[in-house]
Amino acid sequence: MNHKMRVLAGVLVVGLLTMALSGCAQATAVPTATPAPPAVLVTVAKNPILGDVLVDGAGMTLYLYTKDSPNVSNCSGTCAQNWPPYLVPSGGIVKGSSTISASLSTIQRTDGTVQVAVNGMPVYYFIKDKVAGDVFGQGVGGIWFVLDTGGNKVTTALPTAAPKP
Repeated sequence: MNHKMRVLAGVLVVGLLTMALSGCAQATAVPTATPAPPAVLVTVAKNPILGDVLVDGAGMTLYLYTKDSPNVSNCSGTCAQNWPPYLVPSGGIVKGSSTISASLSTIQRTDGTVQVAVNGMPVYYFIKDKVAGDVFGQGVGGIWFVLDTGGNKVTTALPTAAPKP
């Protein structure tokens, strides 16, 4: 075999190897998984006076504002500062525990954020609730109420503290 034939054979072998290796690289490539959308959780906590009430995944109490309408929040500005809406991150979903019979969904607020809704009604936190289990917002102004597992407002009043001497 002369020199030209050996060079040509070498080029051919390199070309075939390159094609084979590029095919292997494509065959072994692993597609990237699409991450699951972020989820917010609605679950249930037992309150000794109010019974089973809806809370977020961290155990913070959720409240109904009786001045809202189905799928419409009427709490903004100072109201939303004192009663922060339970928001869903962009692209997120709402999940509920199996002990909840209420329908869970989201609504879009006028500011473009997405808020958790229970039976179509937006839900909120209360600024004075500091730890899981606090229910300081129950009955405030006769318009803020905790929700039971069916998404109904709980109207049971909390006992008032005795006056300090």
